[in-house]
Amino acid sequence: MMAKKGVAADPTLIPYQIIFEEWGRVFWIHFAAVYVSKDANLEMLKRLRKAGIKCGVGTDLILHWYRYMPGAYIRELKNFVEAGWSVPEALVAATKTNSEILDMEDRLGTLQAGKLADVLVVDGKPDENLEDLAKVDLVIRDGYKVIEGGHVAIPTHQPQKMKVAAP
Repeated sequence: MMAKKGVAADPTLIPYQIIFEEWGRVFWIHFAAVYVSKDANLEMLKRLRKAGIKCGVGTDLILHWYRYMPGAYIRELKNFVEAGWSVPEALVAATKTNSEILDMEDRLGTLQAGKLADVLVVDGKPDENLEDLAKVDLVIRDGYKVIEGGHVAIPTHQPQKMKVAAP
């Protein structure tokens, strides 16, 4: 029915994987009392792909889990690969497809003239090895280098002209 109606999904398997690993099981689920497992969640992702449902990549990290980045995001991409996407297809799901799901593909998702762009440059070939995404060399955000040579870069201060009213 999702495919028929053009409804997209952002499956976010990684939170459950973290819960299973840290707590051993799911104690509660806010949206329904259903049975979930690592295998069942992966099977759901495979079924989404097989049904032709557009899938984006996300993490929904809570608590202290943001500290697991970028590993958690890389692992979510690996879930897609395990479910049948190629590595390049998983990267497209994380960028271009996510922008389409947000209805922002005219502004985000691909490197094109006129689009907003935060650029991540890594040392490696992430289209072959997703682990290379952790080897961040350069990040450009809003036109400024914020990571350079793998280290935080603080842009030079650009003073703004004061708006002074005429006497």
